[in-house]
Amino acid sequence: MNSRERFIETLTFGKPDRIPFSPGGPRESTLARWHKEGLPEGADWFDYLTETLGIEAGKTNMPASIDVDFRMIPQFEEKVLDHKGGSLIVQDWKGNVCEISDQFDVSYLRDAKDFVTRRWIKCPVENRDDWEQMKTRYNPDDPGRFGEDFARDGTAVLHAELGRMGPACAKCWRASYRYGQRWFRW
Repeated sequence: MNSRERFIETLTFGKPDRIPFSPGGPRESTLARWHKEGLPEGADWFDYLTETLGIEAGKTNMPASIDVDFRMIPQFEEKVLDHKGGSLIVQDWKGNVCEISDQFDVSYLRDAKDFVTRRWIKCPVENRDDWEQMKTRYNPDDPGRFGEDFARDGTAVLHAELGRMGPACAKCWRASYRYGQRWFRW
């Protein structure tokens, strides 16, 4: 069983030959700590981990990708609103206003480069009118949502992925797509 088959078998409540091993990548501070604890500089952390544990992990191939932006359009402007006493008051790309340490910048909230403690101050949706405004940023028909090659490549990639996933995953994908359509029209 290859890693893709194992992953699909697990997600569809089947009987994989073993549990898929797929840890997420480390944050900056985690990687720095691992280097202090013995991870050689320049070593691929995943290869080193699997070799040290004595397991065959088999890196998973990345799934085929279609050029679709599922984030809000337009995103909020990322900006520093105030800087005082070792803290920044920032607005992130999702419109949240929060306080973070001035050791970090707003990009840490967008890219999850490291663990950043936040004190939430204001969220962009606080009432029904805010919700109605926010919904427009998730318009599935926004032309900016799709890349230039989507019309050409998207359908072929989608059908290939659904075919590889098998009927159970394809049903889940179709159901979530229909649910998403209903949600946007709510």
